[in-house]
Amino acid sequence: MVVEWVTNKLYIVDMGKTDDSGLILVVNLEKPYLMKHIVTELRRPLNIVVHPQRGRIYWILESHNIMSTNMDGTTVIESIVSYPASQVLYNPMTQMFIDFAEDHLYWTENVDLSGVGTVGL
Repeated sequence: MVVEWVTNKLYIVDMGKTDDSGLILVVNLEKPYLMKHIVTELRRPLNIVVHPQRGRIYWILESHNIMSTNMDGTTVIESIVSYPASQVLYNPMTQMFIDFAEDHLYWTENVDLSGVGTVGL
């Protein structure tokens, strides 16, 4: 989960109980009783980061794919970065970070965090 500090919203990744039942929720922190699903039917979503200046959110899907959408759930980009599923055994994506000054997305690879990947946004 991550707080988007410009509009004061909380974005939550829910892995779901079955395949393809994961989703991303957004909660307005000024009205926390209002919760909205903005992306649904995701297969094992993990970690989420926000880029308020670009109006985008990014998440890891199935440990080998980084996806993105507008903060309202529109215009889903299915693959910012993707590894073959066979490579996940050795290099699963586990965490993400945004360098706002350089406008780059970084992610860790391997369970022991021994690798780092990056892509310009």
